[in-house]
Amino acid sequence: IPFGQLPLLIAEDGDKIAQSGSIVRYIANIANMVPSDNNLAAKVDSIFETAHEMFFPLNPAVNFAVGAAYEEAKKTILANVESRLTNFEDILNDTSDGSFFLGEMPYYCDFGVYHHLSLLRLLESKIFDKHPNLCKFMSAIEHIESIGKYLKSRPKLISVGSKPQLVI
Repeated sequence: IPFGQLPLLIAEDGDKIAQSGSIVRYIANIANMVPSDNNLAAKVDSIFETAHEMFFPLNPAVNFAVGAAYEEAKKTILANVESRLTNFEDILNDTSDGSFFLGEMPYYCDFGVYHHLSLLRLLESKIFDKHPNLCKFMSAIEHIESIGKYLKSRPKLISVGSKPQLVI
């Protein structure tokens, strides 16, 4: 395994692609979710990367932390997230022609941000009350037909903070 860690995608030709950002960009290219305009593609990538950078250690806190470690991680995340949410709110506010970060068409950055925001919502269900654009964005993602169908059928994460597990 390259770099000795997951995630890892093994492509159809057997090539091994490591690191979540590289995997997402690989799949985004196949799914035509990368703009052909280089400037727009760079903006998409910057939003995607910012979401990962700004919301660490959200994934491990939600998926693995329990007890006091969970409470401490939650407290730290919630104490630091407001300015980050405001940044995303402002980007959406500057996008007058659509529900997504760069207009009417979702790009891979929108799904990356949605992932992190949906985890954040597990920590605090009312986290977006002061952010109407983020609420609209979350709803727009959830109303994409294929995404909505997936969200209704995916395993449910339960017992966050005490014994996180998926109900399959």
